[in-house]
Formats: sequence, C-alpha cells, structure tokens
Amino acid sequence: MLEIPSLGISVQTHLGGTASACFASDLLPNQIFFALQEQNALKLIHHSGQILVANAHTQQITALEFTQYGGNDVLFSGGLDGKLKAWTIDRQQSTFTPIDQKDLQSPVLCLQMLPNNVLVAGLQNGTMSIWNLNDNSLNAMPAHPCAITCLFRKDQYLVSGDMTGNIRVLDANSAATILESPPAQQPGPQSRDLSPILSITILEGPIPIIVAGD
Repeated sequence: MLEIPSLGISVQTHLGGTASACFASDLLPNQIFFALQEQNALKLIHHSGQILVANAHTQQITALEFTQYGGNDVLFSGGLDGKLKAWTIDRQQSTFTPIDQKDLQSPVLCLQMLPNNVLVAGLQNGTMSIWNLNDNSLNAMPAHPCAITCLFRKDQYLVSGDMTGNIRVLDANSAATILESPPAQQPGPQSRDLSPILSITILEGPIPIIVAGD
C-alpha cells in the first residue's frame, strides 16, 4: 500500500522496479509518478490504474516535474542522457505521449517549475537550463561551479544547491541573484562542509529561513 495522506494518495500497487525518481502534486489527488531504473521507464499510478512507458530515456531518469498547460496535464522528465522531455497524459488510453524534447549540454539532475510556465533544469555541469513554454525558448545560465543537485521554489524565491554544499537564491521571475553562500573551500579550521545539498526547503516567517540537508 502506497499512502501519502497529505496528497490524498492511497493506492495498492507493486512498482515492478527500482524507483530513481518520484513526483506527487496536490494538483493530482491520488496519483503519483515514478521513474524506474529498469528499462528507463516512466510510470503513473492513479486511483483506477497505471500507465507505463519503457525506454522513455536512453539512460537513467533522474528528475520529474508536472504542470497543467494548454488544457493538458504535462509531465517533464530529465535524465543522465542530457534529454529534457515533455509528455501529455491520457488516462483513458493509458498512454504517455511525447510532445517535445530539449537536448541539453549535460545530464539533468533536478527540475523545478516556476510561475508563468517556465521550467528550470539543474545540470551536472552547474548550468541552469530555462525552458519557457510560452515561446518554446531555451536559455542556459551558469549558476554553480559544479553539479546542481536540487532546486526548490517558494513564492518569489528559487533556491539551488550543488555537489559541494553551495546554495544560491534567485528571484524566480527575473533570475537575478538575491543571495549566494561563500565559495566552498578545502577542509580546514574556517571551512564549511563540502557535502552535497540533496534537499532544500524554505520556512515561512517574518524572515524566511532556508533549510538544506545532505
């Protein structure tokens, strides 16, 4: 039994493989997306069934994101093959249909939707790839000195973390840098931990607090 009460998810299932990524949204009660290491597959489990597409990427899928755009439910997947793909979902026909693909310059490690139909991908080479769905443009922005391992958006803030413990806070609308952690250093009395940032959240309050974990 797979149960996430806060998202209204309660389904009985067997994944049929090892999950390399998963995604759930309060926009889709009782549904959850998985990427499986076996056959680089995508899988949607919902209240009345499941959808599976094998060989969605040529290498492991590392990140998933979802939005509703143009009247469609759209799933995005990114992988170690450097591909960023968009899929529409037809639950009645039990199919994922590929509708677009971007070939990026590095493996994709994380994804985050921003306001106004903009998708950000964090890449292994430290670049953010910014896909504007409105005009289908793709722009690259150097953001970190090493692999971007996670992205998180809260209100007007986009926070990114990397492999050596760096954190950067951007304006989610303009991409202007608001705050950046000091550069990582080699171990020493004044150095900070070089562990990768694997998760980030922002605590609400009079002064927002960024919490990052490795």
